[in-house]
Amino acid sequence: MIYQTIELFHQDIENAVYSEMTEFERDFLCGMLKKKKPEKLLEIGVSAGGTTVMILECMKTLGLKSKMYSVDVSEFWYRSDKRKTGFAAKEYMEHRYSEIQHEFILGQSIPYVIDRIGEGIDFLVLDTTHSMPGEFLDFLICLPYLQEGCIVLLHDTIENHLTCRNNEIATKLLFDLVHGNKWYMCNNETEIFGFSNIAAFEVSKQTRKNICSVFSGLTMSWEYMLTDEELNKYSELIGKHYPKEYLEWSERAFSLQKYTHIRKEINWHYGLDHEWLKMKWKEQKNVFLYGGGYWARTYSEYARMNHLPISGWIISDEEDMVDTGKYSLPVFYLGDLPYEPDDCSIILALDRQYFGMVKKNLVQKGYYMVL
Repeated sequence: MIYQTIELFHQDIENAVYSEMTEFERDFLCGMLKKKKPEKLLEIGVSAGGTTVMILECMKTLGLKSKMYSVDVSEFWYRSDKRKTGFAAKEYMEHRYSEIQHEFILGQSIPYVIDRIGEGIDFLVLDTTHSMPGEFLDFLICLPYLQEGCIVLLHDTIENHLTCRNNEIATKLLFDLVHGNKWYMCNNETEIFGFSNIAAFEVSKQTRKNICSVFSGLTMSWEYMLTDEELNKYSELIGKHYPKEYLEWSERAFSLQKYTHIRKEINWHYGLDHEWLKMKWKEQKNVFLYGGGYWARTYSEYARMNHLPISGWIISDEEDMVDTGKYSLPVFYLGDLPYEPDDCSIILALDRQYFGMVKKNLVQKGYYMVL
């Protein structure tokens, strides 16, 4: 083996049906718990709470009196909005006495709550989106709060092969880029080609010294985009705990990801490459965005990033007036547009299902220049 191995430690648990780990993965997790005997655990990504139950049961068997936090951005189970996140663990704790102090923190992502949890974490379970930036950013935020020797356990390290979704690489990429002692075991009996879906590494001085490799990974393509508020929160904590150059790199990476995300959105919505739209846009005068919702804001952001002129937003005569917020653009009802049809170019910045109806209405009113 090219990585260290661990002695597996088996635990039988109730509600195993809600665990999203195989028996081998659960035994690996318990083996790491037995090795470390942690005093302060943090679990990020809860789902039904199957992993939470496994940890609590294992810690009880080991006779440990620890503190554990389980954090999830969602208040409801991702498979059913009728059941709350962590319901299986809550049911377990109602019927089983444990000396472990446990707290659920739901409805908030880790940068908003890590100061409340505090330092001294010696076991971290990362099991969230598996797509970039997911576990990458969460680990960077947690690292300053982790003790030397903290074990970081990563689930779904080959999830991209199990689901055939190429984007689910965040945990494996983090495992590969981080520096430190690493544990990974093949299991030819139950795992795909022997590759298990779980791994762990140990935080050390080497991890912190070479953290630049993880920051560098932030330029990998992101599967989803965070809000400006969320990015600002991540920036706040990076600026608090890391040297200035890491904050500057992160914010550059955030801007790069926002720009790429906007262009991908435009490509899908417009139906042609965004560069074609940009070329046509530059040739027009008095360009208006038809729509006042998500797509109007997306095209406005694209225009801002590419220095493209916008004369305003157009909404249907029967629509309520909209607030353009940070874009500070005038909004016109179509019937009140103060330009002749030949002097306008219009981009349909609304849901695609309305394209045909709106374009027909525009043509009837003499607006033929629809980009």
